Amino acid sequence: MRARAFAGLFLAVAALAPKSGFADAYSWSYEDASGASFSGTLEGTPIAFDRVQVSQVTVTHFAGYGFPAFPVLSALSDLVSSSGLPPVVSFSGSFMDLGICSEASCTVDFIFIGDLSALTSHDPGFWAGLSSFEISNEAFDPERWKLIPLDPSFTSGTYHWSYRSNTGDRFSGTLEGTGAGVDHVVVSSFEVSEWSIHTPPGLSVVSATSDLVSSSGLQPTVSVSGSFMDFAACSESTCAADFLLTGDLSLFTGFDPAFYAGASGFEYANEQFEAERWRLIPPFSEPQPVGMLPFGASALLMLVLGRATARFAPDRNRSSRR
Repeated sequence: MRARAFAGLFLAVAALAPKSGFADAYSWSYEDASGASFSGTLEGTPIAFDRVQVSQVTVTHFAGYGFPAFPVLSALSDLVSSSGLPPVVSFSGSFMDLGICSEASCTVDFIFIGDLSALTSHDPGFWAGLSSFEISNEAFDPERWKLIPLDPSFTSGTYHWSYRSNTGDRFSGTLEGTGAGVDHVVVSSFEVSEWSIHTPPGLSVVSATSDLVSSSGLQPTVSVSGSFMDFAACSESTCAADFLLTGDLSLFTGFDPAFYAGASGFEYANEQFEAERWRLIPPFSEPQPVGMLPFGASALLMLVLGRATARFAPDRNRSSRR
């Protein structure tokens, strides 16, 4: 009885401890400069903001070629210089240290992403080979990399977003959102921290672009992959002064999907939205140790402990009667 009670207690503690909220399954893809595409799935654990430690990689597409399995997984830095580090990738593509191979020597079939300066002069680089034949060898371009959580409700919280226009202007900031299906995030608030080289406007009014255009009644939604965008942020309800719109604007700008940004009567971007230029990095929160549980959870835990102790403590009165 006592063992069963304390097993239940430990389960209760585990349930109370905050989780990071991330999915542990992801889809990944990379398209090299020649248009050859590589994709698959991976399993991993978020270890910091924008970084996932990889435990398994599956390849489902290898530049149109048939290919073997890739059971050997390592950090590229460990293969090159015995760093002892684990394999890690990022949502943004800003940090990559991954090697997968069909066999231990990693000389026959492989994909390497990371610092290849000692081997190919690229840092970071993307290098893929099949049957000892080089398929791709180039400087790694983060804009061609996508990592997407596969859990339908993967996380809620503060996301970091960015977009680079076709003129090179960069727009970035944060948004509050809730996962709503694989790859989709419903936006509740939006902030701009970077607006080309200009002072960012305040865009506190959020809506679906489709609701502005045709009263669709839909919620403002973005995606990690950039494959679906229906989002508008404006300084006021008419969206006539300062605004950032993504989605179907074919009736107004001719673009579907569009990226349309303006402030103080000046148009900063009006173009076809390009998914590879969009980045949405999910939140990360450190799981808290049991000793650092929030107050409410700590109080509940103390109550559980108190009841368990009272129930299973020896009955001293009964012992004395013996």
